[in-house]
Amino acid sequence: MTELSEYRLEPLRKDREFILYRGQHWRQSDASPPSILVVTPVSERPALASLRRMEHEYSFRGELDPAWAVRPIALSKHDGQTMLVLDNPGGGYTTRRKPSWSEEAE
Repeated sequence: MTELSEYRLEPLRKDREFILYRGQHWRQSDASPPSILVVTPVSERPALASLRRMEHEYSFRGELDPAWAVRPIALSKHDGQTMLVLDNPGGGYTTRRKPSWSEEAE
């Protein structure tokens, strides 16, 4: 189990429903990954649908291949907030936007 209090969380992205964080471990240890990703609802009292979505994503943990997917590690509570903890495979974080129809036609 990953102890979230051992990580410094840096927000990467926020939308109306969730916040994505990168967690850096305070100290290196063989037992804990040096870096994780954490998804948590924006609201302190999230909608039941948001919590179910997180549970649904966590349910795929055994089916996802780390070669092409970010795999869930844990679904836990930290400071009263539900958090979905994910492996951080490294690499850069990018935000892609959909091209407009006019850009696709060019």
